[in-house]
Amino acid sequence: MGLELKRPQPMKYVNITDEAVVLTLKYAKHYGPLRCIRERAHGLLLSNRGFTLEQIAEILEIKYQTVSQWIDDWEDYGIRALYKKHGGGRSCIYDESEVQRIKELVAEEPRRLSYVKSKIEDETGKSSSKLTLANIVKKLGLVYKRLRKSCKHKRDEEHFQRCKTALKDAQEAERKGLINLFYFDESGFTQEPCVPYGWQEKGKQLRIPSVKSKRINVLAL
Repeated sequence: MGLELKRPQPMKYVNITDEAVVLTLKYAKHYGPLRCIRERAHGLLLSNRGFTLEQIAEILEIKYQTVSQWIDDWEDYGIRALYKKHGGGRSCIYDESEVQRIKELVAEEPRRLSYVKSKIEDETGKSSSKLTLANIVKKLGLVYKRLRKSCKHKRDEEHFQRCKTALKDAQEAERKGLINLFYFDESGFTQEPCVPYGWQEKGKQLRIPSVKSKRINVLAL
């Protein structure tokens, strides 16, 4: 029966003498915003306590070479090594023009990535998952949130601007103590379907035409 020889692991440790840095690593281990940050901080703390690369790798269920790289990065970058990008991962299958086309398709149909997926596959011949497309649109600055109903398409713009001016004048008069200003509004219960979600740019909100149905109104002053 042959003997299996284990490859000896290099002896490498970090030596952190500054208590403030240790406290920072402990905080990052528990409250770091990303898992990789918490994991690296944990590994560095274990190394500082004298754990070997192999022991740390076994505890964190990773390769010892990864731990070794963390220590090298720590020596080169210090605390910044926690946030150092690894630059790995698969590159995007779409080029810049195709990514912009994806953004256009999302604007056409913000509620259905399946529509975007079908169109971009037909146009480029490249197949991708909905999760890949979701990651792309997130990087484009879009967020998935509820759309807003709007009656703006029915609005008399000239009348609307006159009302805005009148309200501004009334608010100014209230600030001067000339009047008491009250606001009157209504809400109600209706059988209209719920407002859907869709991909939208941050800080902006898509609006969809509002369709009325019978409702019970509640008035408030």
